[in-house]
Formats: sequence, C-alpha cells, structure tokens
Amino acid sequence: MPFKIIRNDITKVKSDVIVNTANPNPICASGTDLAIYEAAGKEQLLAERAGIGKIARGDIAVTGAYNLKAKYIIHTVGPVWTDGKHHEFEILENCYRKSLQKALELECESIAFPLISTGVYGFPKDKALQIAVSVFSQFLTENEIEIILVVFDKRSFQLSGQIVGDIDSYIDANYVRESQKKEYPVRSRSGARMRELSEEAFYEEMLQREAEDNYPIKEDTGLAEPCMLSADISLEDQLANIGVSFHDKLFELIDEAHFARNMKKQKSSVETNLHYFCRR
Repeated sequence: MPFKIIRNDITKVKSDVIVNTANPNPICASGTDLAIYEAAGKEQLLAERAGIGKIARGDIAVTGAYNLKAKYIIHTVGPVWTDGKHHEFEILENCYRKSLQKALELECESIAFPLISTGVYGFPKDKALQIAVSVFSQFLTENEIEIILVVFDKRSFQLSGQIVGDIDSYIDANYVRESQKKEYPVRSRSGARMRELSEEAFYEEMLQREAEDNYPIKEDTGLAEPCMLSADISLEDQLANIGVSFHDKLFELIDEAHFARNMKKQKSSVETNLHYFCRR
C-alpha cells in the first residue's frame, strides 16, 4: 500500500489515527500539539492525557480522538535537535516505528503523521523527511496500512514535493516501462512504426503517453491535494520492477536537492560579493 504527502492542517485530515507531536508532560504547548488539543476538545483530551503522565522521548501513548476525524490520537515525543550526535536520529525513527506498530495493533487502516520534531524542536526538515520516508517504505514492505505525511508550511511542502516528486516519477517511469514491454512486445508493433522508431524510442513514446494519461501534472495547490506516491499500484509492486535500490535512489535525490540548495546559496553570495567589489 502506498504512502502520500499532502499539504494540509493535520486536524482536518480524515484518518483512523492522527499522530501528535506531544510534549513529554501532560500539557498542550504550541504548534501541532496545541492545534490537535483545540480541535479534539481541549478539556477532554487533557484529562485523558493527564492520566497517562510523562512520555519519554521516542515513546508513544494512545488516547481517544474526540472531535477529530479519527479513532485515536497517538502522542509521541520527538527529539530536540542539538547536533545530530545525541541520538536524535534514533529517537525520531522510534517515534515513527512505534506509532506505526501501535496503529497495526489497534487494527487501523490509515495513519496521518506530521513531520515530527521540525517545529520548535528544530530538527532539520530535509533530515527529518529522509527518516520519515525511509521508515515508511521499510514498514510498507511487510505491512498493509495507508500512511499520510501531512506538511503545512510552504518550505516543508516544497521540500517534500521536490524530493518525493522525483521519486514518484522515478518509480512510475520504471514501472510503466516494464508494463509497456509486457503489453506491447516488439513483434506486435506495426512494421511502419518500427521503421520510424528504434525499440528504445518506441518505449519512450509509450511511456510518455502513459504518463500523460495516468500521471497528469496538477497545478492546483489546494491544501488537501496529495502531492505524491501513487495510487492504484502498490508500492511493493512498483519497487519490484526497479533495478536500483529504492533507498539508494531516495537518498541520492535528497542529497541532490540539498546540494542544489547549497549551490544556490553560494551563487547568491558570490553575486553579492561581486556586485560589492565592482562598485568599489
């Protein structure tokens, strides 16, 4: 089953489980935590949360969802970013893994996550996204559940759109190519078309047609519009047709995106310094 990334307010998402980036103590602080309490019903949720007590970082606790469009809220406490050398990555992975496992134990079919720890806890968004996507993809190879990663601010959405959009295209292109080879074997093509196109060019054209028909680019930026991973074909089936490791490709794309951003910053800095030098 695939996962998807949407830009929305997580309190508006319909899912069996909504994951809250909780405070360790039974209080509602700010950001996603406060928004979930207010949408669910602050007094009721706080009363149940108080009965749970303190939650350790990387751990979870379950409450009712009250006024949310969900059955449960899973509260998880993420790491505070220091420098990446204080178990931040391990703690964040535990937040995602334990939440997913608990959702399965509760016999839920869908779960919605925020990008954990990227608010006041300061976890770098590109690193947080890499961890989330890695955990999700590994989990989905063995389990069936719909995973929704919900981002709200523009920077997170652009980051996820760039990285996961590239991955989505990569998966689709490889899957469609294999499908076209099965559905349109060389011997079944018309002689005229074969004279015009090489086998490789033929597949490229068929791939393009298939992509235009089934994977149209949407310009609508509505908040609830899914930006990614796809649709009617399971993630496992798509990945089975890809030669290069999905994780390798994912991290390659993340590295490329990070490199591109750094180069853009450096270019801007050089242009600024050059402008200053020329005016002197």
